[in-house]
Amino acid sequence: MGPWELVFCAAATFVAYRGLGAWTFIGIGWLMHTGWDIVHHLKGHPILPFEPHSSFGCAICDPVIAIWAFTGGRPLLTELRTWLGRRRSDRPVASPRHVILACNERSDRAARIADRTTRQTHPGPPALTTFGS
Repeated sequence: MGPWELVFCAAATFVAYRGLGAWTFIGIGWLMHTGWDIVHHLKGHPILPFEPHSSFGCAICDPVIAIWAFTGGRPLLTELRTWLGRRRSDRPVASPRHVILACNERSDRAARIADRTTRQTHPGPPALTTFGS
């Protein structure tokens, strides 16, 4: 596929970055991936070289994931329970950026705790003292 692979990679990277803040871009990325799977299938360069129809299979499944992303990436089990009439969860669905920020906050908190622990167990070099002054 040549240099077009690099062009697609650059476009997909931009869309993935935008997807950190909006599920719509995640859906767009999956539709882009679907189109690329179709191109691979038609050109005879499957994603998995040992499985000739692997690109075609991905082109069938990827739009389903895109639809899920366009609906806001809701938890599928919660939606299934709602559809079946069982208990409904009223928890708001977090955006991908909120999930990443929560993970960063946890890692920052862990780093602060580790830093505090290190200072307590290893107080640092002894203070310099001058003799006879």
